[in-house]
Amino acid sequence: MTATGRNIAQMTWTEVRDLDKADAALVLPIGSLEQHGPHLSVDTDLFFAERLLDLALERLPDTIKIFRLPILPISKSNEHIGFPGSFWLSAETLSAVVHDIAGQRESFGVPTARLVELSWRQPGHTGGLGPRCASTHRTHGVQSLSARNCA
Repeated sequence: MTATGRNIAQMTWTEVRDLDKADAALVLPIGSLEQHGPHLSVDTDLFFAERLLDLALERLPDTIKIFRLPILPISKSNEHIGFPGSFWLSAETLSAVVHDIAGQRESFGVPTARLVELSWRQPGHTGGLGPRCASTHRTHGVQSLSARNCA
């Protein structure tokens, strides 16, 4: 299955309805829109997060049913205050957004959801979202993962 075939945003509602969701997982990638120096665009984290997730999904066998939502492009990046082009949510707002999205995965029909923080260089764009989402985990069974290149 291609990465496109796993992307909920690129399906019609009838294609989503007809997916085999038994034993499937839903991934919510979280990126950031922030400065990366004068040489890179503010969407650098979004670009790498999208590409890395798609490369990972393309390598999965069809028997592993993981579907993805569109990337959440703005997260907790207030450490970039003062840099034009940087936008952020408070940790509380981001937690509430993730909680609401996680609640909808049940009506979608997927038994498992994963929150994946995809960050190119710096940890913490989600403001420690894993610990902050304890109530989301208890209520909706969502697990939080972090993938980043700290080189």
